[in-house]
Amino acid sequence: MEREILLLGDPRLNETSLPVAREELEEMMLVVTDLRDTLYSFRRRYFVGRAIAAPQIGVPKRLIYMEAGPVNGALFNPRLTFPDGEKMELLDDCMSFPNLLVRVERYRRCVVDYLDQDWRPRRLELEGDLSELIQHEYDHLDGVLATMRAADGRAFSIRPGAQEVGAAVGATAGTASAAASGASIGVVSDAAGAASGTPEGGSIRYKHTNLIANNWRRLSGFYQRALGLQSIGQTRDISENWLERMTGIPGAHIRGEHLKLPGVEQTLEIFGYDEVLPGVQALNRAGFSHIAFEVDDVEQALHRVLAEGGGQAGEVVKASYPGGVTATFVYAADPEGNLIELQNFRR
Repeated sequence: MEREILLLGDPRLNETSLPVAREELEEMMLVVTDLRDTLYSFRRRYFVGRAIAAPQIGVPKRLIYMEAGPVNGALFNPRLTFPDGEKMELLDDCMSFPNLLVRVERYRRCVVDYLDQDWRPRRLELEGDLSELIQHEYDHLDGVLATMRAADGRAFSIRPGAQEVGAAVGATAGTASAAASGASIGVVSDAAGAASGTPEGGSIRYKHTNLIANNWRRLSGFYQRALGLQSIGQTRDISENWLERMTGIPGAHIRGEHLKLPGVEQTLEIFGYDEVLPGVQALNRAGFSHIAFEVDDVEQALHRVLAEGGGQAGEVVKASYPGGVTATFVYAADPEGNLIELQNFRR
């Protein structure tokens, strides 16, 4: 049964949850079903959602339901340990404030020990987005929200393109600010993002560019390491009937994530299908050709691209522009051959 998700500002989200006892397992399996149904309902509305913690539906028990990576089910009484101190910074969100993004710091790797639905002990070693995900859900068990882990006072933004903020970050924006220890919430306006036109029938706002990958995890890692894009902290794993009808691909199944582009609020969406058709990348191919990034130093950026397994399509060149401006350009490629322009303009 779908349950109501508690929203930011509800004091129940700040309570510490109690361990699940063995004799409670039968009762808790009903909660597991409710968590799954609530997660699926959220996905249908927002097209995202990989895990949910029992406190988010008002059940103060140490229980997480997760459908991501190697986990597809319940984690009872999880415990986290961190094998090293390496951390990463990323944009986090939450079902309890679905249109609010918070920049936080998480451990890149973690180990989770838990009991499965048969009360058997399990252990998982997680890295990257899955490590972040379980840390986020585990925080809920201790009454900690991502807003309380904000990197600084400018760590907040509204999800790009969000049309309805709702109680979590609209009428209760003041509550969100208080929960973040006084941090302000920065709303992304048209001026800060892409220009918004007003043709007949309503406004248009650029949202994202989609890139289909043979190996979406590898390609996403390349763009993060080589060019500084940041994961918004969500992965997609969609195989529902509406996707098949929308794409016209029988049994369509996509996996991937959005990466925030430097300097703007829009994203690069890197997806992979179960079956990816081969393509030929070329600068003079009809259609979309390449994605461009302005960098501080073209040769250094090219070096990072090459070090991460990318390639170079042409020479580094310089060109003169009016007003004493010198431009530096080079065409490179990511590990799957998609073309990238690196550019710099200096007076």
